[in-house]
Amino acid sequence: MNWKKLTEDDLVTALSRKEVDAYKNDFEIDAVEKLLADTTAEVRGYIEAGRKCRMSPDAATLPPMLVSPTLEVAAFRLLKRRNVNPNEARTTAYERALSLFEKVAAGQIVPADYNAPAADDTKKVATSPAFSAPKPERLLD
Repeated sequence: MNWKKLTEDDLVTALSRKEVDAYKNDFEIDAVEKLLADTTAEVRGYIEAGRKCRMSPDAATLPPMLVSPTLEVAAFRLLKRRNVNPNEARTTAYERALSLFEKVAAGQIVPADYNAPAADDTKKVATSPAFSAPKPERLLD
């Protein structure tokens, strides 16, 4: 399975463009990239602690199942750094994401391995070419 690198456009799915731009203006131009890189590194730490998942060699990527929870954590932290109190729904999403990461670290939930075959590819098995002996009636041709 292909792992994904988080981008500013991904963060805009969890927050508004206005909030992301305000964060960039309050801090530095690469503040969003740093926030996403730091959050990704933290989540990869949880995955490594679980030791049940083959990691991507690209330290900037995450398994697909952890992208959305990672964005929730990044969005929550962005708001807190801007001194905005996250609403109850955002706080709950943040807490659920951290709970999920703890389960990954404990090995209770295992993300898809990097480059694991897709579900429909598991049925495809490499075989050698088939050979069948000629039928007696074909020998007369």
